[in-house]
Amino acid sequence: MLRWLWNPRSWALALPLGGCADDGPTGAASTSTSDATSETSSSSGGATSLCEDEGWYPETADEGAEDTSLGMGDDMPLPFTVEQVQRGEAASGARIAIAGVITVTPAAPSEARPGRELFVQDPAGGPYSGLRVVSGELDLGELLAPGDQVDLVGEVISYRGFVLLEIVAASDVLRVGPSVLPEPTSVSIDELAAGSPSARQYEGVFVQVVDATVTDTAPCDGEFVLDDILRVDDRFVPGQLVMPSDGARVSSVRGVFVRASGSYELAPPEREALQ
Repeated sequence: MLRWLWNPRSWALALPLGGCADDGPTGAASTSTSDATSETSSSSGGATSLCEDEGWYPETADEGAEDTSLGMGDDMPLPFTVEQVQRGEAASGARIAIAGVITVTPAAPSEARPGRELFVQDPAGGPYSGLRVVSGELDLGELLAPGDQVDLVGEVISYRGFVLLEIVAASDVLRVGPSVLPEPTSVSIDELAAGSPSARQYEGVFVQVVDATVTDTAPCDGEFVLDDILRVDDRFVPGQLVMPSDGARVSSVRGVFVRASGSYELAPPEREALQ
């Protein structure tokens, strides 16, 4: 397929802690309820946590915006913004184009589907501005690095209120050039709590929380919990975070707010993100 057929820059866009997720995908579907908020209502409970990922996206997505044949199987993908995708305006299974997003994290083994994943974000930031990008066929880390601006074409995968973009071919990843990481969106830790009505809008978004206390130092390998609310995971910088002691005060931590298996986690993209 010729690049000019899909290059999204050629279009004017109108545009709870629970189980741990350390061991990569298994391909099994989540057994949680279908509501995106109620799925995240379990407590942190380190002793009862499962330090394994369940591969919480099924092989066949079953939920999304109203079905349409446009962009599904056609050569020409439909243009969307990240916010439109996160709000469910792109049909599950649709082939879409997203232009000018910034790569926020390194690539890491996906904890949603087989393959590797990273997160991208609209430069403006804010609610609904971040998105998980997965590829089972490519090593996205060989194509992109944090700070790269990129145009993407892929298939929307939607399941139980959460979405990702699945990339199949290297030709669907167009690195526009270097950029800078967006500033993190400042949020309170309570806004990210399991079951909070505001949590879903920050899924995939680069956020920052301040002035929190470490309440669990070993829920899983490479993780700790803040204020009995928010799990912090070193998935993008394995073994590089300086793990704080129990009761320590964390002045600031930045990371992508990640939907994990049955929970949310905060995943710093670099070791300096924890202070």
